Amino acid sequence: MKHPITKLRGLVPHSLRLSCIIALVVLTSLATKSQAQTLIHDDFNRGSVTLPEDLNGSAPTTSSLGSITWLSQNWETNGSAATDTSSSARNAFLPFNPSTGNIYTLTATISMETTDSNWIGIGFSNGAATDTQLYGAPNNSQGILFRGDGQVRYVGTNGTAGDGLSGNPLSSGLGKTVSISVILDTTEENWVMSYAINGTPVTGTYTFNVNPTINYIGFGSYTNATGFVEDITLTTNIPESSTTTLILAGAVLGLMLIRKSRKAFPTSRVC
Repeated sequence: MKHPITKLRGLVPHSLRLSCIIALVVLTSLATKSQAQTLIHDDFNRGSVTLPEDLNGSAPTTSSLGSITWLSQNWETNGSAATDTSSSARNAFLPFNPSTGNIYTLTATISMETTDSNWIGIGFSNGAATDTQLYGAPNNSQGILFRGDGQVRYVGTNGTAGDGLSGNPLSSGLGKTVSISVILDTTEENWVMSYAINGTPVTGTYTFNVNPTINYIGFGSYTNATGFVEDITLTTNIPESSTTTLILAGAVLGLMLIRKSRKAFPTSRVC
């Protein structure tokens, strides 16, 4: 089968063929720009193992959301990770408010040193209490956690698990280090969460009956959990409005060219 561009030869003038080809190239290049855009990334590259720095009050490695700093308790940075310094619950938060019509992915690489059911987790949070459990009142975070015994579990409130989400644990028997992601989809009237482990999506979704009020992203550890967070990243994969406008303009141009060619060459096929 001949490529669509090859079929243009001999059917329409060279100038019109060139216009169609340019339009196709522009649309293809713009489509690649709608991939994930990083809003926040932190690899905790402050301090060192011998001279760690307090995470509280420090800025993430990169942020496209303006000047933001961590609100935390009992977390330090050692140049390559955030480490906990207490045997009680401790959390860390960055301000963030999602907008409707977007899809957000929060991902962290977590390593556990304990081998019990204590955990380190991440989530989209309503509150920012640093000295209590990440999930449940008053923080009411929605997210995903990694336990020392190798289990990954999701945490959601005021919602319904469906579409094949089989319940907890999402996975078990994992090693000591794992990448976990929670994806928040605000494009529907009722927001939806889904999950990924080591980059592989988990079957099923969690749909909120009442959309949560989200003011922060964050991570935290529970009681005697011992481990560290190597990095944390927040991305969105919705195209910018300017890109969307250009894509629509390109589509309109293509339709105009097709209509023009049909009038000039009624038996010809274009693009």
